[in-house]
Amino acid sequence: MTNEKELSGKKEAIYGSVWNIYVGGKDLGLIRMGEISEASGIPKGTIYEYFRTKDQLIAEAVIWSIGQEVSALCERVEKAENFDQKWDMVLEWVRSPAAQSILMIDFISGDKMPESLKGELMRLHRETCCGDDTAVRVMNTLLEAGQRDGVLESRGSHLARRSILYSAIAPVLMYGKKREEFKDTPWEEVKAYSKKLLVVAFKKD
Repeated sequence: MTNEKELSGKKEAIYGSVWNIYVGGKDLGLIRMGEISEASGIPKGTIYEYFRTKDQLIAEAVIWSIGQEVSALCERVEKAENFDQKWDMVLEWVRSPAAQSILMIDFISGDKMPESLKGELMRLHRETCCGDDTAVRVMNTLLEAGQRDGVLESRGSHLARRSILYSAIAPVLMYGKKREEFKDTPWEEVKAYSKKLLVVAFKKD
């Protein structure tokens, strides 16, 4: 009989394997159970004991992995000493392959995504809020540090502040996607522009 701790460890290994395969460049709809088994070191038969379908497995893996990514970012940001350090951490994360996948919502927009898997992902996202609470903590930590350091002033509703943050990181998202307009732009310049957008939007009078 598998105890809860062992079961949790195996599920996390399976989730991590799915996410690594995906972030490595494979469309979620094309990931095979054999690949997951090989990457996790867990036999396919055992995997099917834990999950009803491959759709359920992949959807749970994505939602769990997003939560892990955002939580890890939050911990790093909260430990940083000042606004500039915190903002740099956020931007470095935003251009990572994992963050690109999360923030650009590639996993529900691929043309190879089966409708059954897309539906499972959307259902789980609604039920879990998929790291939203942690994302709010990151946002609040940034704003508090910016206000404390005399860089920012909190303005508007929660939704308005969140929209401003997304607008500020948009250039980094595009840079991470290697868009044509950024091909000759140095990373430091992109970071500076992103910070300028944020500071202007939250600028103290």
